[in-house]
Amino acid sequence: MRHNHFDVYVGNRIRTLRKEKGVKQKELAVLLDVQVSRLSYWESGRHGCATVYLARIAVALSCQCFEFFPPHEELDELIS
Repeated sequence: MRHNHFDVYVGNRIRTLRKEKGVKQKELAVLLDVQVSRLSYWESGRHGCATVYLARIAVALSCQCFEFFPPHEELDELIS
């Protein structure tokens, strides 16, 4: 299965920010009212994360939504 590079990038950022905040996957999944497997799919880039969930994750992790996204100069490479 080929993963979308953008989804992988966003998923890695979700995982990194979650770990930096010391939040376990299960804890975040409970806060988001999703199964741990769904959160795991997002973090691995196997599935894209809907913007509404990115907003909820940002609130849960006390961060800004833009922190999930790559710098502008990396976008072309990730979305092509």
